[in-house]
Amino acid sequence: MKYYIILNDVQLGPLDLSELRKLPVTAQTPVWREGMADWTPCGDVTELSSLFVSEPVAIGRPRESYDPYAASFNSGKAKEDTVPDYAPGQPDNWIPECPPTYLVWSILVTLFCCMPFGIVAVVKSCGVTSSYNRGDYEAARKKSSDAQMWIIVSVVLGLVWGVIAVGFEFANSLL
Repeated sequence: MKYYIILNDVQLGPLDLSELRKLPVTAQTPVWREGMADWTPCGDVTELSSLFVSEPVAIGRPRESYDPYAASFNSGKAKEDTVPDYAPGQPDNWIPECPPTYLVWSILVTLFCCMPFGIVAVVKSCGVTSSYNRGDYEAARKKSSDAQMWIIVSVVLGLVWGVIAVGFEFANSLL
């Protein structure tokens, strides 16, 4: 029998039972198959009761519990209390992927296109990893986006400057 499910707001299917076992199906996952009137929670379908896991599997890298002062100070806090707080509403075991730094591109545009704006791109690129490692994921994403913008500005200005320089050189050769 073929089933259709909705995971993370995406409809998947048709899937057979063996394919469903490989997915993080919960009792609340909507499911539909031929013969059903409407989408139904997976927990209400008796032939699928063996499929659900206790909680959904997070895609990403789990956050490690880390207290940099635990070795030198006895704070009296439990290990759970020492984990830093991240963005509100964010699951404790979820860390988004680090955005691209564009550091190599920043250095290249600094050397070959437009040095002043290339330096700004390098500074923004260097801030991506430090913001990410601090747990400030929104700032890391913003710095990555800013670095990309300054790289584009540097390339465009470098090309414009190159065209102007070639034009002046051509004009001087005619005189």
